[in-house]
Amino acid sequence: MNSKIMLCSGIKLEKDYKHVLTYTENQMVALCTSKAKVSRNSYSFIKHGKNTIEVDVDFATCLKCNYMAFQNTDYSNKWFFAFIDSIEYRNNYTTRINFTVDVFHTWFDYWTPEPCFIIREHVNDDTIGLHTIPEGLETGEYVVQSHVRNASLQDTEIVISSERDFSDYIKRFGGVYNGIFTGFPYYCFQKGYIPDQTLAEYYASIEESIIGLENSHPGSIKSIFLAPRNLTNGSSGFITQTYQPVEMQQTIDAITNLNGYVPKNNKLLTYPFVAINMSNGQGANAIYHQELFTKDSNGKLRFQIEECLTPGCSIRCYPIYYKGEPLPYDEALVLGKYPQLNWSTDNYTNWLTQNGVNIAGDVGVGLLKFIGAGTIAANTGSTTAGAIALGGATDIFNSMSSVYQHSFAPDTAKGNLNCGDVITANLNNTFHWYSMTIKQEFARCIDDYLSKYGYKINRLKLPNQIGRTYYNYVQIGNSENIGYANTNSAVPSDDMEKINNIYRSGVTLWHSHDYLGDYSVNNTIVNP
Repeated sequence: MNSKIMLCSGIKLEKDYKHVLTYTENQMVALCTSKAKVSRNSYSFIKHGKNTIEVDVDFATCLKCNYMAFQNTDYSNKWFFAFIDSIEYRNNYTTRINFTVDVFHTWFDYWTPEPCFIIREHVNDDTIGLHTIPEGLETGEYVVQSHVRNASLQDTEIVISSERDFSDYIKRFGGVYNGIFTGFPYYCFQKGYIPDQTLAEYYASIEESIIGLENSHPGSIKSIFLAPRNLTNGSSGFITQTYQPVEMQQTIDAITNLNGYVPKNNKLLTYPFVAINMSNGQGANAIYHQELFTKDSNGKLRFQIEECLTPGCSIRCYPIYYKGEPLPYDEALVLGKYPQLNWSTDNYTNWLTQNGVNIAGDVGVGLLKFIGAGTIAANTGSTTAGAIALGGATDIFNSMSSVYQHSFAPDTAKGNLNCGDVITANLNNTFHWYSMTIKQEFARCIDDYLSKYGYKINRLKLPNQIGRTYYNYVQIGNSENIGYANTNSAVPSDDMEKINNIYRSGVTLWHSHDYLGDYSVNNTIVNP
């Protein structure tokens, strides 16, 4: 008659084991002691498996209790913890209690976690870009958060390819411009606002010069075209030869919020929740993942623009320090051709125009579609992807999973539109960078989901059970074992199997009974 028993009220634990505590046996005893309505020290031990005990406590008092702790003399000083299932009135002084042993907290100290396949858990390192496995969640449509354009490519000059000088009509020979040889030199007519001169008068003066040259030396002019000012001298005259393409960099800010919402989980600052959409202004687009950039010292994303002076001009832009590559040329997007300017004797320009020099190539990286990761996962057929079932989170996941496709690029963009002339006339023939994010409504929903259930991991590793301040979620594979009953463990094999099933279904491990179930807490990563 030396067994002890405590009947407790207000213990926030349930038999479904969706929420448990990471308490040692001593911590559980302390919790039960603080919540005890009745404590008795002289009881014959309740035989294990019978799960019934009669206590000398009145029915009304027992009715207030939902949990109990007792010692099993067969296990020396071992404490058992149990859920009170029901109570039965025996007489005014005796009540029968039917209970179910809480296998998780009874044996929490008695087994050691083993490496196993982890489907989901809260991570201890939330560095942006470290966790990018698709979640398969509905993202909704995308919105433009910011727009940056390169202004230097918008300002153009008139360039004439001519074998003779416009001032003295002396014959000139070609050369190398930005590394490309031409048989005829390039002459720049400075374009811009001239005091006391209208644009019509300015073009008339150019026409006068062209006519004067043609009359003196017919056929001297080989082509006329527009080119960005940074490829010319910036003043009238023959353009200086160079042996390298003109290069310049464009930086843009990294995305730090989603439509004004700052997420708690940094995975929301990676693709497909955010992305950089670069456009050439006439339908060709390239999608870049900001987490794949190596940022500069100011935390900005960098792009390189390269230009060559040719009729129509050849200009491309690509990210730098992207995917671990300093100069990933294959990620480039080509700018639309600048207009060719006709005149009656220019067969070369006529041919170029008729054959579509303004047509932008269909860039391989352009018009990338984001297909809902849930659809992708469904088509993989792999064990890893199939492990998407989230146990207790299944219904929530199903309601949030992706059901249709979304695109960062406009539905009307096809990547091969012939509109170089009109966008140049509108000062729009340049590269554009759009910071794209999901809408705040979807961002909040996904952030709450990740805060509660952690990230998809799909790795063989030790489970992370204690890395957060208030709670950790862990789910293992359906056929995995997080622990084993063996000669070094006192855990009965049946109970160990129940514990494994708890983790297979997905379980939230709370580190404080006071906050159990309170998801409003700031569940930060515990500093190592």
